[in-house]
Order: sequence, then structure tokens, then C-alpha cells
Amino acid sequence: MENLRSESTALRRFTVLLAGIFGTLALLLAAAGVYGVMALVVAERTDEVGVRIALGATPGRILSMIVGHAVRLGLIGLAIGASASFVLSKAARNLLFGIGPTDPMTFIGVPAALMAVALVAALVPALRATKISPVQAIRG
Repeated sequence: MENLRSESTALRRFTVLLAGIFGTLALLLAAAGVYGVMALVVAERTDEVGVRIALGATPGRILSMIVGHAVRLGLIGLAIGASASFVLSKAARNLLFGIGPTDPMTFIGVPAALMAVALVAALVPALRATKISPVQAIRG
């Protein structure tokens, strides 16, 4: 009986395994993308950050400015993604085990995890921006 059950669910288990692997890869790519975008934003705004530091901006203010930009971008992405996933979740109904297609914990947990990954990815360029020398930034 165990073999029969195992064989009957083998395709679904394989599909779920592939979805998990691709989901993990997508999360890593999202983190790399956020890091790349934020590194580019910091590089393009080096002069501005240098002037702000020269005028007395604290490292905390610089950090909050850059991380705030990442949060705004993340919230826009989450709104678009949550809307699309809500619409497309009906198509994945037959792949789900033990949860509904619009499970509230999933629709809260996944965006929270994605936002945490975006914040961590944005912190590295933001911390680097707090160490910009105003003289080097202005000479540029």
C-alpha cells in the first residue's frame, strides 16, 4: 500500500520539488537584483551623498534615505506581485497540498520574506554610502 501511494504521488512530489528549487533560485536572483539596483543608485548618487555628508547629514540619515528608497521599490514590487499571484493562484490549485490558493499565511509570509531579503540586499550599498568621503565625492 505504501508503494502504491508513493507511486501515485511521485509526479506531484517532483513538481513541488522543482517549484521549490525554482522559487529558491528566484529569491536569490531577486536579492542579487535588489543589490545591483541599490549599488547603482548609490554609485549614481555619490556626489549627492558626499554633499549631504559635508553639510552635516548623519550616517543614520544617509542610511535611512537609501534604505527608504529600497523599501519604496520593494513595496511597489510587492503590490504588483501580490496582485498577479492572487489572480494566477487559481491555476495552481491542483499543485497545492493542505492549503487553499489564497492562503492568508502564504500571502503574508512570502511578501514579508521578500521584503526582508530586499532590506538585507539594500543594506550593503547603504552602509557603503555612509562611509563616502565628502572630498572624494565632490572631486569625483
